[in-house]
Amino acid sequence: MQGVVFTELFEFVEDRRSPLFLQEVVDAADLATGGVYCAAGVYDDDDFGRFVSAYCRETGDETSVLYPTFGTFMARRFFDAHPEFLNTAGTAFDFLARVETDVRPAAAQLYPEGDIPDFCLIDATPKSVRFVVKCAPGLEDFCQGVLAGVLAAFEETAEVARRSIASKPVSIIEFTVERASA
Repeated sequence: MQGVVFTELFEFVEDRRSPLFLQEVVDAADLATGGVYCAAGVYDDDDFGRFVSAYCRETGDETSVLYPTFGTFMARRFFDAHPEFLNTAGTAFDFLARVETDVRPAAAQLYPEGDIPDFCLIDATPKSVRFVVKCAPGLEDFCQGVLAGVLAAFEETAEVARRSIASKPVSIIEFTVERASA
């Protein structure tokens, strides 16, 4: 897993709780790195799972609550760091239609050793987008949270349908996003 995911997750936890709470979760998770991550590094996915499990034990939250909330946070952080994507897309639908051709290659340049989720656009119109995401197992809710964050960044609402195609050895999810009726 890309180190930036860990550093952002830690910031997310600090923002929601406190630095002390973050340290308690890191200690409880028994992470291989001891909780030290570099944004440009690549780390074992198991550390992410251990941290999330420890966080959920400490808070009583389910992963189905944590993952989409963190995904939305990550989308906001992405647009804060890369406003050019927000400024040039016009709408969430335009942005989603360009993830495969513009965003994913830019992310691969920033994190050449990272395991960046695959994104495959199936169909795009001004009112709907359908695409497939291939990611680490268990991150379906995170992906849906990122999608919610993209819609929020563009101040748009939409109906989102999610269909699981496969879950092992990787998760493959099809999303259909349709502009909400006015």
